[in-house]
Amino acid sequence: MADKESTNSVVILVGKKGKDFKKLENNFNKIQKIFVEEKEKTVNLKRKNNFLENKLKEMEKKIRKLNKEHKNDIEEIQQNFQKLTEKSQQLKTENNRKERKINSLKEEMKKADRNNNDLTIKLNNMHCKYLNLKKVSYKFGCCIICQSQLNRENIYILKNCNHTYHYECITRWITEGSKNCPCCRVPATLDDIKKIFVEAAGDSSDDSDDEFTQSSSSMTKAVGN
Repeated sequence: MADKESTNSVVILVGKKGKDFKKLENNFNKIQKIFVEEKEKTVNLKRKNNFLENKLKEMEKKIRKLNKEHKNDIEEIQQNFQKLTEKSQQLKTENNRKERKINSLKEEMKKADRNNNDLTIKLNNMHCKYLNLKKVSYKFGCCIICQSQLNRENIYILKNCNHTYHYECITRWITEGSKNCPCCRVPATLDDIKKIFVEAAGDSSDDSDDEFTQSSSSMTKAVGN
């Protein structure tokens, strides 16, 4: 009886241990499956990590390259800025120098303007004196060909326009090819040259060239050369 009970106890114990073992085996299989899955995940993560590391390395290379390029650009910009700063300073200095020069020229212009006014006054005075002298010394006018004074003994007229010249001057003018009056361009030939005999007149300083020209017809008579 005792042996039978002992045998039953062993069977019960073995059965219980068998169940526990089965349970442990199932747990082990589950854990092993989870391990395999996690291992695969780890492998995949490692692959992704390697991929990302390679990408990071490529990006680092690009960044270093860009930094180098930008560094060169920045250095070039700094150099250009320095040059522009120096050029600006030079232009500023040159501008100040030109402003001083302009101010100096303005002062010289004011001085020249004052001198010009003085010269204008002197010139007007000289012109007045010249006109007064002309009334006295040039009452017979002058020959426009040689710009010399006409005199009573040597006055010749072109009969078509009544302009007066020295005989030598108007003769040379026409014979050298100018077939017209030097004053008004009226056609003229040697036959148109006539001598004027001027009667003695007073020496009044009020006589002028125009008065002489206008009154010459009443003071003279023209005869053939």
